[in-house]
Amino acid sequence: MKIVPSRTRKAIAVSTLAVGAFTSPLFAGPVEDCYNEVLTLCDEALEDSAWWQKPAVGLFCTGMLAGCAFEAI
Repeated sequence: MKIVPSRTRKAIAVSTLAVGAFTSPLFAGPVEDCYNEVLTLCDEALEDSAWWQKPAVGLFCTGMLAGCAFEAI
């Protein structure tokens, strides 16, 4: 039964990254703060993800960091 909470936690982490990909760059203050928030969120998500989930987490993190860079333009 301990598989279910682990899967649930991972699903929440991936969902949080998906939502953060669209909201984080829109509402962040300075670009440095945006980068720090994204890197902190991605670090936590990578710690909680399995090896096969890490590419998806990396994809979402790349998108969020691109949003921070786009905001700087």
